Amino acid sequence: FIMDIRVVSESIFDIESDCIVYFVDNAFSNDDTMEIISKAGNRLLDVFSKLSSLATGEYKIIPAFNLKTIYTIISSIPQKIETSEDENFLEEIFEDIFAGIKKREFNTVAVDITRLSNSYSFKHSEIFKKFLRNIDDDIVVFMCK
Repeated sequence: FIMDIRVVSESIFDIESDCIVYFVDNAFSNDDTMEIISKAGNRLLDVFSKLSSLATGEYKIIPAFNLKTIYTIISSIPQKIETSEDENFLEEIFEDIFAGIKKREFNTVAVDITRLSNSYSFKHSEIFKKFLRNIDDDIVVFMCK
């Protein structure tokens, strides 16, 4: 298999896919978290209050509520990438997320690559793109920008 990567202009909140991967902070309090709550609806607040926090490196698959996608995969990733250990840790998080996607047999996934770059760093998005190039799952990845 070769991974099918498509760069699309749709917002991650408007894309129709099996799931979106969305990065949040540990305490669900940053601007990105507030934005997904405003798009997905207040039921997402209940999910966040039940979880209370997310350790760095952890991910959860949750309902997407008012979004067009079916599921949202929320994950907390390291804020800074300074060493090769940091890079490896970030790659491992991406591997774990995609193992979860494969396990649930999702065919399509969307990631907001611009948000990843803006909210974290250009390096985060480069590591993600490199990671995708080395995957051979039969899955369509929408790169929202």
